[in-house]
Amino acid sequence: MHSWGIGAFENNDALDWLYELEKSDGLESVLDVLEEITKSNKAFINDPECFRGIAAAEVLSAFHGEPCLTLPKDVRQWLDKQEKHKIDKELREKAVLVIQKVKNHSDAQTHWEESDEFDVWKDELDSLIKRLK
Repeated sequence: MHSWGIGAFENNDALDWLYELEKSDGLESVLDVLEEITKSNKAFINDPECFRGIAAAEVLSAFHGEPCLTLPKDVRQWLDKQEKHKIDKELREKAVLVIQKVKNHSDAQTHWEESDEFDVWKDELDSLIKRLK
């Protein structure tokens, strides 16, 4: 696991994905990540998917007008360039499903469960779920 903190953007996989996001227009990159995880038949989500899924859900939440306090400046700048439109409930529910899978059936969950920060990590994900609703 290449993570240095519990935040959505405190790992290499999320930052690599953000680099690709910043070169794009619209939410296609976000949708791709959410679709990859929700349509997967895997019972357990590996780290790269976990971290991209959390980051994508955070970007969607910010696009919806509910950003996290630690949203990177580069993401805020990317959001400012995007055409604004309402995020439908179905898409937000898909992001919630991704976060629930990460929280309950993933490498990230296993890693954080073994640490002293497990409850803080879960609280971060619960906060994201609330902001997506």
